[in-house]
Amino acid sequence: MKNLSHKILLILLIFCNIGTDMHAQKIRDLANMTIDETISVWAGEWRYENDTTREIFIINLKCTEAIINNSPGIKHSFTCVFKGSVYYSRNNTVVYDNRKIFDTLVFTGLLKEIDKFSRVPELYVYQGRTDRPLLCFYDLVHLRNGEGHPILTVNEENKYRLYWHLSGQEGELSGKESEPIAPGFSIPTNVVLTKVQRE
Repeated sequence: MKNLSHKILLILLIFCNIGTDMHAQKIRDLANMTIDETISVWAGEWRYENDTTREIFIINLKCTEAIINNSPGIKHSFTCVFKGSVYYSRNNTVVYDNRKIFDTLVFTGLLKEIDKFSRVPELYVYQGRTDRPLLCFYDLVHLRNGEGHPILTVNEENKYRLYWHLSGQEGELSGKESEPIAPGFSIPTNVVLTKVQRE
């Protein structure tokens, strides 16, 4: 009986170690994903909800361009460009929602043509920096240009999490006269979103 207990304990320890190793391996691999893995991980819906502040923040990313960099002297072997829609509500009031224009741009094939001074955020994901890309977001409500480096991690349940961070700069609508600029952003800038898994 004692030997049986030892065997069961040994089997449990092996399984625990396998699970730990798999989890650690997944986290390590975030910075070394292939181009297909990068698109699969980043594309889709990311969501943040806070019942206390009654906030819902959703971004939906779509890969619009995947560039293989074969030229000598270029540090990264590939670059993936993602553009996304943003929805944000607080206290049951919609603060920011550009999903309609985003869907229109996707449908008409114009999404790839617009620049960072647009109604959608952009993520530039580079090989070797797939867990910490460059983010560009232009806030049409507060007229601020935000850039940052969101951080991609994996939680204890092996689900992807995205720490969303923007740093603000004063700006104005491209090609238009300067308008009063509100401080901060109209969307959250330091929150953690979870990848929405579709059944």
